[in-house]
Amino acid sequence: MLCYITKGRPPFTVEKNAKIPSSFFKTQTREIKKHTKDTSRKKDELEDKLLISSNDLVRGVVDKAQFGDYGMVHTVQEFYGSNTAGILLSALSRLLTNFLQVSHHFSSFANTTYFIRFNYPAKM
Repeated sequence: MLCYITKGRPPFTVEKNAKIPSSFFKTQTREIKKHTKDTSRKKDELEDKLLISSNDLVRGVVDKAQFGDYGMVHTVQEFYGSNTAGILLSALSRLLTNFLQVSHHFSSFANTTYFIRFNYPAKM
């Protein structure tokens, strides 16, 4: 979606922390060994940081932090202007609404109203 919205403009790369704590994810860390003289192992946290590289979502979760200060929307607004950020928000709104409707988690008044059918015995 970012490639389509920013078509004809240079891509951006951003890494941002998520609001969701790393303890939420079951496989939040893995041990990596750097190819340097340092033989110590460092824990690389994967899912609690959003990484967008060349307008492609590489890893992470798009959560509340990406819509606040210095998040993904703010980055798009700074690089491409407020009209492009508005288009991004509209596209995300439509995408997420469609997802909720398709996955049957979208609730409306008609869906939450229960109609109970009473079976009364026929009068003789």
